[in-house]
Amino acid sequence: MLVFYLKQLSNIVYSSQNPSSHQSIGIQINDVIRTSIQLLHSPYLRDISVPHYPTAVMVHAAYRHKRKVYYRLAELWLEFENTVLYPNINSLKQLLSKGWIRPKIETNTDDLFELYTLISTISATEQLLLHEDGEFHTKYNVVRPNGLPIIARIQSTNFTAEISFDRSPSHLFGKEESASKYRKIIDLYDGITGNSRRPDVLLKIIKKGRPEVKLIVEAKNTSALSTYASDSVYKALGYLNDYGQLWVSGQFPKVILSFPYGIEPKLDKKAEWLKQEVAIVSGDIEEKLSNIISTILFNQPTLSR
Repeated sequence: MLVFYLKQLSNIVYSSQNPSSHQSIGIQINDVIRTSIQLLHSPYLRDISVPHYPTAVMVHAAYRHKRKVYYRLAELWLEFENTVLYPNINSLKQLLSKGWIRPKIETNTDDLFELYTLISTISATEQLLLHEDGEFHTKYNVVRPNGLPIIARIQSTNFTAEISFDRSPSHLFGKEESASKYRKIIDLYDGITGNSRRPDVLLKIIKKGRPEVKLIVEAKNTSALSTYASDSVYKALGYLNDYGQLWVSGQFPKVILSFPYGIEPKLDKKAEWLKQEVAIVSGDIEEKLSNIISTILFNQPTLSR
């Protein structure tokens, strides 16, 4: 099984051009490929025949082996199988949120952090609906340019949730409710142009007899100490004014800023951060989004895991 696993890793086709950081994901992938090739040529492994495919017996034997390294091999193999050979959405979400490719602050990883924030939003919503109704069903769509506006539609007994990615609010919330003050002003003049803003993630939750929950989530792949980070709060306030018609009075928060790490509510302000129109999350983004959504729906955060 080890030889088969290393063969799979060594055959990965990957090209990383001009990586700017010694910790970049591209360099890590190339290191994995190079190390796998070297190990396959070692005198300990080069004469071992490669199985057609690891069997359940092989995996079970590795799990039961006294040496922990074999247990870890079984874990890594199943992770590889579920995310690369036979893609499984739940395994992919787990790998993105907890695994080694979890985004870090690096050059050219903005898209990855936006995807991480999207998946964290989907997972947080699914877990909340599972907690409330005992079950849910999600229909996923592909994330791609000019793709369908709804990336995930989550249905449970009492709730319907829809999530979009990199789309104007009008696609999810309706043109009338999402009328942009910015666009209205721009359209009054010749000589100046501008497109409507496209937040990274939009979330709508519907429950019969209750106001719709509408959230804008912006992914900010930057250091918490940077000027860009504090400027992002100002931009979020712009969303509140531009799309002010979206929200019923009383929904807090309305806009969420997601950072990789480094930002936490002050200990003496923990009762207040969920009562503001803009909230900031970092670290375990899924758990904090779950708290926010639960607070909006039920006026009570979920229990921390």
